[in-house]
Amino acid sequence: MNIPFSANQIKENIMYFLRVLSVILIFSFSLIYLSCDIITETGSTVTGKVYSYEHIPVSNVRVTCGNQSVKTSEDGSFTINDLTYPYDLIVSDSLYGYATIFKGLSTGNVSLPLKNTGFISGQFINIHVKIPFRIFQPNTEGKIYFTDGNYMSSYSEISKYDTGAALELYTSEPVEGKLILLTYKKDNSGKIVSYENFGESKSLEFHPGVMNNYRFDSTDISLNPGEQTVTGSFQYPPGSYTSYANFYLNFSAKNSFSYARICEIGSNIFNFIIPTGLPSEYTAHIKNDSYGGTSGYSSEDFIVYPDIPNRPEVKQAPAIISPGNNITIVNNNTEFSFTEGTGSGIYIVSLYNRNKNVMYRIVTSNTSFTLAQLEGMGFGRINNNAFYWDVVKTGPVSSMNDYVTDFFNKGTNFSSGTATMEFLTEP
Repeated sequence: MNIPFSANQIKENIMYFLRVLSVILIFSFSLIYLSCDIITETGSTVTGKVYSYEHIPVSNVRVTCGNQSVKTSEDGSFTINDLTYPYDLIVSDSLYGYATIFKGLSTGNVSLPLKNTGFISGQFINIHVKIPFRIFQPNTEGKIYFTDGNYMSSYSEISKYDTGAALELYTSEPVEGKLILLTYKKDNSGKIVSYENFGESKSLEFHPGVMNNYRFDSTDISLNPGEQTVTGSFQYPPGSYTSYANFYLNFSAKNSFSYARICEIGSNIFNFIIPTGLPSEYTAHIKNDSYGGTSGYSSEDFIVYPDIPNRPEVKQAPAIISPGNNITIVNNNTEFSFTEGTGSGIYIVSLYNRNKNVMYRIVTSNTSFTLAQLEGMGFGRINNNAFYWDVVKTGPVSSMNDYVTDFFNKGTNFSSGTATMEFLTEP
């Protein structure tokens, strides 16, 4: 026999169900909130540093957020207090005529990559390396590398005509790292046929303002590396591309913009050798540059491996949708837009003001923008001015926050860009 629920029991069951439902909803909204890249938060402090793309600190540039403005210190650092997430940061330099706005950030610590900065001030570290002349046989070439295992790297070519090499490190602080020597033989076409010598120093400390000397002797570089073959082919997006590619080695796991080219490889199908048996870990890279005329360009750094068929995919560049080329009625309300392109990245929009000789950049995750913020970047009105502009997608990064916190820690990088367009702003 079924016994019906009393009114009190029904009321209690309903209240229990509502309590459970409220817990579920709160938990669900919490997950959504935490998964978003953009978080609303007030009264926050942002600390960070401004770097060139070579990870060199950029000092004495202005960083602005809303009505707050500070200048970077000698090591590129700055702090801005009491701002609201999400926020935009403007980095500007009146001396060299550029301003970059980083849009939609929601993180408290940033490392801002600044493209094409002006002169980097400060002392350099000079290193002079002596090598035994007799190691060079006919058709032998080589490289001297410096690496600190992180962001600092440099290299110099060596040949039978040299008795040494000079390296420069762009820093005013002492640096600890090691020197690496690698020699190889090439045939008449410039293809590597064998690796001859390898040597590396112990960990050394180098200082600015003095001459830092180091000498490799014959015993130091007596290791004769083996060889392994790397093969593969580039996979291109639709269209006609002119390409060339170079092979280089990276002795750090971090993003390297110091490309120590060893040899040129095929623009489509490639087959070359890399050294084996080295005591130092390294990655073998191919830097591919492809040009598609009105389809833009793609420049990318790929890690490749021996004993497997490598199939690096060249990125499809974004393409400008609007405004069209040579438009003469542009104002602050005009929408600029472009396609996404391929690859995981953000967009750097460059707008060069020909009348004022000023470069504006908008760094964003969006595929459209207006000129409304340009007049707040410190270079005055933009009416009746002629501009060149283009769009570059760069990565690999997943968001603006990823770009300003982890870009320099990536093992590879790419940039793919549109053709350059022109426009004229209204009087």
